[in-house]
Amino acid sequence: MKSPGFWWKKRSLRGALLSPLSLITKSIADGRLKEGERSNIPVICIGNFVVGGAGKTPVALAFCDWFLKQGKSAVFLTRGYGGRLKGPHQVVEADTAKDVGDEPLLLCQKAPVVVAKDKRAGVRFIEDSLDADIIIMDDGFQSGQVKPHISVVVMDDGRGVGNGHVFPAGPLRAGLDKQIEKADVLLILSGDRDSAPSTQKVEKAFNDSGKPVFKAKTKLVIDEGLKAGPLVAYCGIGHPQKFFDAIDAAGLEMALGCPFDDHQPYGKADAKNLMTLAKRFNAKLVTTEKDYARMKGVEGTVAKLREQSHAIPLKLDFENPDEMGNSLTSSL
Repeated sequence: MKSPGFWWKKRSLRGALLSPLSLITKSIADGRLKEGERSNIPVICIGNFVVGGAGKTPVALAFCDWFLKQGKSAVFLTRGYGGRLKGPHQVVEADTAKDVGDEPLLLCQKAPVVVAKDKRAGVRFIEDSLDADIIIMDDGFQSGQVKPHISVVVMDDGRGVGNGHVFPAGPLRAGLDKQIEKADVLLILSGDRDSAPSTQKVEKAFNDSGKPVFKAKTKLVIDEGLKAGPLVAYCGIGHPQKFFDAIDAAGLEMALGCPFDDHQPYGKADAKNLMTLAKRFNAKLVTTEKDYARMKGVEGTVAKLREQSHAIPLKLDFENPDEMGNSLTSSL
């Protein structure tokens, strides 16, 4: 979904009018922040405070890299948002985004992925069927189905938690105090924008409670062939402008940025329009790795769009990578 602009403003009429509904949502969501079942395999949960994207998937991939370097075998567990399969299902080469969602297709390039709407069933499947030293659970922080050995909450530095209200009056998935209480580690992802005031508030709350706070900078990995000539960029992620800003920050020439809703499947008309725009501006088409994965297995015009597009990888530069890694392993 595309987040409304008033979520990120301190005060708004729409936010005030929706506050009564938020009280109901908060009561239900806070009640779900319970312990859940404990796996006999260490589980790292990567979540976020707000609705929409905050950068969980790049963090999951970075953590997986770290454990692989330590000689550990990791398995991803995810809901498979947007996919038709309820699972538990281990992602295979033939799967498409219609089957399992886009994020599992990206994660499975690094390690085995199990998709399960019921996280408890997913954990049991991994315990019974796969060789795993670590389960990296992408999302599920608010579900209460599984009790993680450590919960890492990811927050976008430039957006923070918005107006601080629970959905639908604001972007929070549950009450902020309750979520901070449940979290073990805060990971702040920064780009090229100033920190939001709410980011500083959350960081202070973690520091005051003695919980570790780590920071990482997001950076695009740019192919040399993209440095010459204009680009038409498109993406359907939680915050498309963040991708466009990163392209600008990398010094690339962007003729146009085309935003789509998070996880939105690309249709024939979308693909035709994007390719027409690229031809008009005599530009290359670029998108995110997640969007590129979403088009896997789609035929016709969308397949042509995928063939003509360049996926730009995103990497994280941690300020204190060894300290971050030690913090993870010490809790497992």
